[in-house]
Amino acid sequence: MRPEDADRLVVFVAGLSRATLAYRSLGPVVRMRDDVIRRGAHVDYLDELALVALAGDDIAGLVRYVRDPEEPEHAEVTFTIRDDHQSEGFGRLLLEHIAAAARARGIRVLEADVLADNTRMINVFLGSGYRVETGPPGQIVHFEIAIDPQALAVA
Repeated sequence: MRPEDADRLVVFVAGLSRATLAYRSLGPVVRMRDDVIRRGAHVDYLDELALVALAGDDIAGLVRYVRDPEEPEHAEVTFTIRDDHQSEGFGRLLLEHIAAAARARGIRVLEADVLADNTRMINVFLGSGYRVETGPPGQIVHFEIAIDPQALAVA
């Protein structure tokens, strides 16, 4: 993600269904303001990183991590895949790329909160080959994904 991607990011978010926005935001969202969306194109590439998957010139998927300042080896990770590209493998692809980038920046654990009925994202994490720990069952499932490359190789 680069600052010049801001307008493309606005188009991406505008094209998401309410269901996809709710999965991303862990609850209902009516609309996101364009200026807030544009700010998402500005990352520092160390403590905050966003990667995009493109379909042609359009964003098909987005993954972002934000490092936990209190636990610098941990980062919160979020995924958003455009509705017409869900179930095409973009989530797995973006997980691999963000995990490699995070490892290179000293992050060892990615944390994610996922609505319990978001089975596609849950399956991405559980099928990743990484060591995954989940929190107690509820409406929101908390994942801690140890992005140790050896775990993936063993799997």
